[in-house]
Amino acid sequence: MRIRDVTPHLKFSLRGFSPRQTGYMLNWIGLGFVPVHSQVNCEVSTTLGGLAYINLLAVLALCLLTPRIEQKRFKPLVFGFFVLVIHNLNVH
Repeated sequence: MRIRDVTPHLKFSLRGFSPRQTGYMLNWIGLGFVPVHSQVNCEVSTTLGGLAYINLLAVLALCLLTPRIEQKRFKPLVFGFFVLVIHNLNVH
């Protein structure tokens, strides 16, 4: 048995959403927390910046779970990188 025969059985979905869609949802949620940086103190702002890194790692894992035949499977990761940059610019 080859690895290619096993990988179609290793599918991931979250209530019917593909890993790619779940990655986009995580990125939009992370982007929604950007305005919070101006409302909180420095410790919480730094924590939000750290959560942006964790979000990027989660999106990377979801992109790797996306089937290879899907085009632009790393597009949520690029979007997550821009969300991370925006968070890092707002950390005070």
